[in-house]
Amino acid sequence: MTVDEIDEVKVYQIELQRNSNQGEVKIIHPKHTPQFESTNHYFGPYGEDPAFTEVNNDGDRFTLKSVDKDFMSLYYDEVGTNMALINFSIFVHDFCRFDYEKIFNETGIIDGLRYLEYCDAMASELNEELDFVVEVKFKDGSIAVKKFLI
Repeated sequence: MTVDEIDEVKVYQIELQRNSNQGEVKIIHPKHTPQFESTNHYFGPYGEDPAFTEVNNDGDRFTLKSVDKDFMSLYYDEVGTNMALINFSIFVHDFCRFDYEKIFNETGIIDGLRYLEYCDAMASELNEELDFVVEVKFKDGSIAVKKFLI
């Protein structure tokens, strides 16, 4: 069996169907940063942590370029010719607020797994759907398209 070699991968129509208008949504595309080095949440170098307001919303589409590697590419914005690992992030900033000092004084700890509990977020507000399309163009000219609903 032969494996068709990937020429290009496009991801588009990235959309978060929201049940709440709270918070600001930003879509962050993969950057040309090494996959095997530590990075920040925005695909930038570890230790460089810009404020959310300083981060651009990259929009609802991006293209990954193919590199001549059989499997894993070395950078987030690349794909190997025989395998594609696609990364992108969606952030909802300021979805809710809570009093860190009060919680810390009462419990002695701020537990990152309990943020939504701290701000009394309703489950219906969090039930959101992510849609996007992945289009893979192969070197033989064929194209495969798949819509994802998560």
